[in-house]
Amino acid sequence: MCMINSSPIELVFTALYPEIHYRFRYFPFSLYFRRQPEIITDVPRRIENSVIPVTLLIKDSHLFPVKFLSDIKITLNNQKSEIHKSFAFDDDWINELWRHKVLIIKGIPEGEWQLTIAAEYQCGKKIFRLLNHNLPGLKKAPLKIYMTDKSLPRPEGYLIGDMHCHSLFTSDQVEFGAPLESLAVSAKSAGLDFAAVTDHTYDMDDHPDNFLKNDPVRRKWKSFLKKVNEINNSKDDSAYLLPGQEVTVRNSKNRNVHLLLLGSDNLFPGTGDSAEKWFRTNSEYSISQLADTVSNDCMLAAAHPWAETPLLEWLLVRRGRWSEADFIPSIKAAQIVNGGSLDEVWIGVERWRRLLASGRRIALWAGNDSHGNFNRFRQVGMPMLRLRESGYHLMGIHRTGIFSPPGISGLSDGIRSGMTYISNGPGIGLTINELPPGSSVPAGECKITLDTASSPEFGKIIDYRLINNNDIHDLKSFIKKESRFQIKLNRDLKPGYAFAQCRTDKGAYCVTSAVFLL
Repeated sequence: MCMINSSPIELVFTALYPEIHYRFRYFPFSLYFRRQPEIITDVPRRIENSVIPVTLLIKDSHLFPVKFLSDIKITLNNQKSEIHKSFAFDDDWINELWRHKVLIIKGIPEGEWQLTIAAEYQCGKKIFRLLNHNLPGLKKAPLKIYMTDKSLPRPEGYLIGDMHCHSLFTSDQVEFGAPLESLAVSAKSAGLDFAAVTDHTYDMDDHPDNFLKNDPVRRKWKSFLKKVNEINNSKDDSAYLLPGQEVTVRNSKNRNVHLLLLGSDNLFPGTGDSAEKWFRTNSEYSISQLADTVSNDCMLAAAHPWAETPLLEWLLVRRGRWSEADFIPSIKAAQIVNGGSLDEVWIGVERWRRLLASGRRIALWAGNDSHGNFNRFRQVGMPMLRLRESGYHLMGIHRTGIFSPPGISGLSDGIRSGMTYISNGPGIGLTINELPPGSSVPAGECKITLDTASSPEFGKIIDYRLINNNDIHDLKSFIKKESRFQIKLNRDLKPGYAFAQCRTDKGAYCVTSAVFLL
């Protein structure tokens, strides 16, 4: 991998795990450049199975070899106690592009904890102290976790996962993701059944050791599929990984937008906003062209369709947003939640309803667009000047429930059929005339069942609605004190669509996809 190369327009992008070694070819200035590998520790915010997986990730030690001089020492503390754990790591020099290890901690009681990970390491002739990470300019604050022995609340027959995350196969001038093994173990510990790994195709077509050089034989893509298959077939306690890709495509206004593609063994290029070459911003496929190219078994969804486009990205790489005209029949879902605030959720729901009102059949997906980042979101704040961090885009914070009675084997069918809900806590299993979201039923007198689940962790449900087009059926009087309950009722429903939503007293939400009434 080159440290000094290529065009400056690449740096309009923000990064998640931030790459700190890239610099301009003719102006090699960077305040956050360090002659050290990136060393990052990470852990999920929420742990439900008493196993804490702490990821230690080292990147670019082939440029800057590193040697650990001490054990990795992890301190867990809360207001009542302090626990110390030590792990031996490599006692020799590490000299490779990627190295990671998942450190497993067991036997920690329930409650809120803070983790501090420390070690001494040598790079060159100097000795440094690691405290959670070594990214310049960012706080060394402890990682916060919540330990619980309760599973995520869910209706009968539903699996829960994150529909948009990235791995280290997304790696370029500004960002990189987490190892697949770490992602799968961390997702499971956080309570997820699955995670859709949708790495950028403009990274997947790169040479494995050089993100500035394309690889015509697609070794990264082939390695990605092989590794996902190995993880899914292993006996390890890992979440199931759905292999996918995030493709840059042209929308109806000839601007670059992102599309999530699941179920294809073929990699589809999308280089319009990759910024790999000066002013080459025309993506290989339009939305309709890609839809016509993939097989009928593939699942296509709009990735973060209404996210705001930064001005520089709009100007330099022609990024845009999805419009109503872009939701052609082949687009079956919209990832309206992308790891942001609750405002993002409700704005997205209203725009989704406009699509339903226009006759489109679009399911809801929620994801977090995490590139690693299980505990804290880190990115480039100002290119070559500073990094920054926040609490958004963390794996598994917003989740998608998929109705999949056979379990993992039926997951793809559930996604393809639109049998979903989105949530950051409670779950709703909606059926109308005994059919789940994505189904069609006759309008008129309908039998409605709402299998509802929450928990003290996410709060008591205080608002509950069934929405039929513009008619709102207030279901507050049906709410029960128990965390798990069913609502059964009959309603006269008009032709169009119907879905359910709820909120809790802790600000958690759930919104189901729609059942269509004919």
